[in-house]
Amino acid sequence: MILIANSKRYLASADYEPLDLPLWKRLLRDEGQDYSSFETILAHLHRASERDALLVIDCTASNTIPEYYPRILREGIDIATPNKKGVSGTLGLYNEIQEAAQFSATRLFYEATVGAGLPIISTLQDLIESGDRVDKIEGIFSGTLSYIFNEFGDGNAKFSAVVKAAKEKGYTEPDPRDDLNGMDVARKLTILGRTIGMEIEGPPSPYIFPIESLIPTALESAATGEEFVAGLPAHDGEFDEKRAAAKKDGKLLRYIGSIEVASKTIKVGLQSYLPPKYLSHVDTPRRIHLHLYKDLIILSHSTLNDTGRDPLLCRELGMSVRGDSDCSAGADVTAMGIFSDIFKFSERA
Repeated sequence: MILIANSKRYLASADYEPLDLPLWKRLLRDEGQDYSSFETILAHLHRASERDALLVIDCTASNTIPEYYPRILREGIDIATPNKKGVSGTLGLYNEIQEAAQFSATRLFYEATVGAGLPIISTLQDLIESGDRVDKIEGIFSGTLSYIFNEFGDGNAKFSAVVKAAKEKGYTEPDPRDDLNGMDVARKLTILGRTIGMEIEGPPSPYIFPIESLIPTALESAATGEEFVAGLPAHDGEFDEKRAAAKKDGKLLRYIGSIEVASKTIKVGLQSYLPPKYLSHVDTPRRIHLHLYKDLIILSHSTLNDTGRDPLLCRELGMSVRGDSDCSAGADVTAMGIFSDIFKFSERA
């Protein structure tokens, strides 16, 4: 590691020798330099890339840094990132990133953008490169919404109470609307679709597929996340009706994303499933010793891996409770995905 930066300061190794990582926080605070433009960082990367193979790890949620991806790749520098903005942004930016990587024989690693530590991206890439054809992808792509509908869909709890509890536990974004609007799932579906070769436009242009928001219209303009949560009980009846309709048919509610390749149909929204389908199975581990709070399930149907039998299933525990202590694994499993990309870089550097 020869350079570490946050949004305001950066710490760079003057002699390009590795920084003392155990002390990086103190060194960044005491010896780091202020900067106002990412061009400053690019200048250091340019000089460093002339000496050795280089990997940039973008762990931000920035909209700005992915716009520099094409320049970084053209400099001969690889990138690893959990930031979804570059690979799910405008189709023009995505194509520019791919062209830059092809031009300079560099690589963009983005395993952690979907499924955190699950090998979703690399598995799909391997299927495509080996000559397989992916026909369908479906799954629960939001651990937050998986937790919410585990708690709400299977009992009699009020939707507002479940969302409030999830927020208090830190399972949602500070403003739960950022989870409930479905955009995170939509971005992940965009990434997966593009990975298997579909041309899908992304924001800021409107998505070309429907996204079901779980935010009541009257609360869309709430000033803060707290105001939103405070107003949510007035809309519990709407969610009670959805749950009752599903239960009447013996089904479970889950927030699902799906891609049908042949028809070019992509959907993001609330659906109901009959047990014991895979997508309703997130509640079954409640009957064993490990209580699931957050599950990610992704099913992939391909020509060679699904011949009338079970599809390829990837499943991951995101948050769990063991005993009486909460264990949030979101950051840990995301780090697993990033380290997986780092190892791929080091093997080919």
